[in-house]
Parts: sequence; structure tokens; C-alpha cells
Amino acid sequence: MPLKTLAEILVLAAVWGASFPLIRMTVPEFGVLPLNFVRCALGSLALGALLMLQRRHLAREHAGLAAGLGVVGNALPFVLFAWATSILPASYPAVINATVPVFGALLAIWLLRERMTARRGAGVLLGVAGVGLLVGLGPVAMDLQVAGAVVAGLGACLCFALAQLLTKRHASHVNSLVLTFGMLGAASLVLLIPALCFLPPHWPSASAWLWVSILAVSNSAWATARYMALVVRIGPVKAMTVPMLIPVFGLLWSAALLGERITPIFVLGTAVILSAVWLVALERRAPAG
Repeated sequence: MPLKTLAEILVLAAVWGASFPLIRMTVPEFGVLPLNFVRCALGSLALGALLMLQRRHLAREHAGLAAGLGVVGNALPFVLFAWATSILPASYPAVINATVPVFGALLAIWLLRERMTARRGAGVLLGVAGVGLLVGLGPVAMDLQVAGAVVAGLGACLCFALAQLLTKRHASHVNSLVLTFGMLGAASLVLLIPALCFLPPHWPSASAWLWVSILAVSNSAWATARYMALVVRIGPVKAMTVPMLIPVFGLLWSAALLGERITPIFVLGTAVILSAVWLVALERRAPAG
């Protein structure tokens, strides 16, 4: 793999890994729904300005596709992860995010009629075991709210996996910047009314606005567009290296920015989940049957 591509993979994983502590730092001041409206709106505006300079636009025939992907791939998972992160330490969702390829493998079996191979089945079981280990023996005491937050995080991963599959099947011909702009714009419109219904009691601080601006521009806009371009350039299998590295950076960022403690059980659970992702993501696709 060229050094430039490797550097891009590391930067993308570091940027996405930082998103979880940033959400944890901003969601108390904004609230779940207003935070994600602002995140999507600012990301869409940033990309819109860039597209204007490049004299590009979202074609009318692609608007419906971008809107659907924006709901599935941005609005829903952003809200689910933000709610989960408001309850769990930021490092938990960062690790749970690594299950996206596992959900992708299950969806491929259902939607693409791919075979459930022994390697893929072992990966799915390992992923379940890793999440169970993380939740059952991790540093956070288990209760109904914590269990709900974990389920919400897994639901977000399912949404991400479905959006990636739909993008690969139906939107690979659309420019990644243009598609991401349409997705974020649609997500912000969907979240507008709910956000207005749950406005925070106080105006967020300047530091919270700074963090959410970084989250919107770097994570939601730039990183998403670059990742989609990376998938086209090096293929989805090699691009899976990015989500495999996100938990590592997520743990480091959470420890650095929030002072979260990394326990041996947490490291073990993370290793089990990453082993599951390795089994699933680096498997050669079996033909449909």
C-alpha cells in the first residue's frame, strides 16, 4: 500500500475516533437532536461552499437518492450514537462502531444473497461475544439505561452498514462530495423540527460551538467524503482498515480529552471485536448461491 494511502487511512481513523469524545463534550449543552441538526447543517454548508467554488451541484435525479441515504446514513445513526454517548463513556461507542463491517456482512447475506461462510459466521459470533464482554464486564455497571444505550449504538452501526451497502449499489456513480452534501442537507432538514422541539434551556458555550464546528466540518463533511473516495480508489476491503483503527484512536482520544480509564477488560473486549471485524472484512466475497 502506498505511503500516501496509509497516511490517509490513519488520518481518517484519527478524525473519526475523535468524534466520540467531541460528542460527549457537546451533547450536554446542545441536547441530542439540536446537536445533530447543527452538525449536519454546518457540514452541509461547508461542502456547499466548496461545491460552489468548484461549480458543481447535486443533480435533480440524484436528490431523492441523497435524501434517503442522508436519513439512513446520517440522521438516524448520528442521533442514536449521540444518545448512547450521553449515557456511556465515549470509548464505548468508539469500540461499538467497529461492528459496522459485521453488520455489513449480515446485510450482504440478506440483500445480496451472499453465503454465510464458516469464517463469516465465526466473525459474527466473535462480534457478539466482544460486545457482551465489553458490556457485561466493562467499567460501567450494567442497568437498563446502559443496555439501551448499547442497543442504540448497535442500531447506529446497522444504519451505517446499510447506508454503505446502498451507496455501493446505487450511488457509486455520484461524486462523493456532491453526494455527502446532499446527504447532510437532507439529514439537517429531517432534524430541523425535532431539534426546535427540544432546544437546550441555555445557549451553548463558545467552546461547545467550537467543538461541534470541528465535528461538523472535519468528521461529518471532510472525512465522510474522503472515505467514500477512498473506497472507490482502493476498494471496500482495504478501506475497511479505517473502521478497524477507529477504536484505537477513540480510546486514545477519550483518555486524552476526557480522562477516561482504559481497563484490561476493555482492551480485551476491543481486541475480540477487532478480531471479528478482521474475520469478516478481510474475507474474500463468496459467490451468491
